[in-house]
Amino acid sequence: MAESATRSQTVPMGRPRRSVADRQLMRDVGQRLRWVREARGMTQAEIAALVGLSDSAWSLYERGLRFPDTFEATRLLAKLRISREYLLEGKLAGVETGLAIRLAAAHPHLAKTIGMAPDTDMAG
Repeated sequence: MAESATRSQTVPMGRPRRSVADRQLMRDVGQRLRWVREARGMTQAEIAALVGLSDSAWSLYERGLRFPDTFEATRLLAKLRISREYLLEGKLAGVETGLAIRLAAAHPHLAKTIGMAPDTDMAG
């Protein structure tokens, strides 16, 4: 019995440590959320209110220190009019057209994710 008591005390409790890939994904998602906020011309407080989060929760998302749970992510997608592909992979497919244009203008590498070249002249 002494062995099992000692053994149970050494087992870590709580959430497992995040992997390097998980931490990078959190940073990438945070950056994409910041880009959406900037493209909409909103402050952190304004966008947090729009999606129903506290200012501090939104700040943690943008800084890549917190990842939205399933319910929060669904609400973010709907309220911000972005797609799962944009949030997780940085692809503009499924993002509201006006927002996608503003994001691609500010971040030309994103334009490639919808099949447009960043310097394509639409008039000619």
